[in-house]
Amino acid sequence: LIGLFGAPVFAQFGGGFGSVARPTFGFIISFIFAAYVTGWMIERGNGNPSVVRFIAATLAGMAINYLIGTNWMYVAYKFWAEAPKGFSYALAWSWMIVPLPKDIILSVIAGILSPRIYMSVRKSASYHQRVA
Repeated sequence: LIGLFGAPVFAQFGGGFGSVARPTFGFIISFIFAAYVTGWMIERGNGNPSVVRFIAATLAGMAINYLIGTNWMYVAYKFWAEAPKGFSYALAWSWMIVPLPKDIILSVIAGILSPRIYMSVRKSASYHQRVA
């Protein structure tokens, strides 16, 4: 929110309501939905999520990020931003090919490391005070 009020926290140290019109702003917005779905996937079940569930949740969050972000970018370039010559929906998705393998690998690594962190947080005193 502070970025929307002018704090330079977005790419190229931009801020303000004009950031919403940037083609990449959809990736920022997508984090809200990705976090909700990822958390929902982890929290459902028996309270002791498996590594497989964490990996699935991180990959789902990544997919949401790509879906919302890439579609926002397409719409922005089609309707208000200056699109590169020959821009198309297929081209927008082809731009995602480069970072996709890295993001999949990082999501799997995060999914493998997360159960230990998750259980440590659940055992912490501050977590129990917050829940009680």
